[in-house]
Amino acid sequence: MSSLEITLNEFVIKIPLCQADVSWEELFALLDSSPNGIIAIVDPHLCPLGILESHKILAKIARNNLAPTILAERSPKSFSRTLPLTNILVPQITTLSSRIKLQDLLSLLKNQESLLSEKNYLIVNENNQVQGILDIPKLLKYMAAGNTTIDPQFDRQSL
Repeated sequence: MSSLEITLNEFVIKIPLCQADVSWEELFALLDSSPNGIIAIVDPHLCPLGILESHKILAKIARNNLAPTILAERSPKSFSRTLPLTNILVPQITTLSSRIKLQDLLSLLKNQESLLSEKNYLIVNENNQVQGILDIPKLLKYMAAGNTTIDPQFDRQSL
């Protein structure tokens, strides 16, 4: 297999998954266990609904003065009842198949410039179940090690 034939499955960071009815306590525990402060919100079939990012949750708690409410609850309610999920969920995140080859990802990014501005990409398996997020630093390290050649037309500045 050539180095451009490697799939995105080799560049996945596992992140915690949960459904929208998770309690505040469970949510904070998941965020604490996440390597990068990101949690995927999934439906009962593990298909992605979006992601939650810890910095956005903290900002919403501060803006809405929710800390006293959260701290006062003896048995925390679902966070989505206290703070609507639509306020903090990043639903527009791009999902990419774990089977996509590196060469195809580079072509996709080259031809769809809007994707270049995204911070994270969810990686899903063939059943559209969340596997994690794309480990961009690992992918770049792989490329920098000479494991691939980049099309001269590919705009490195936009990365």
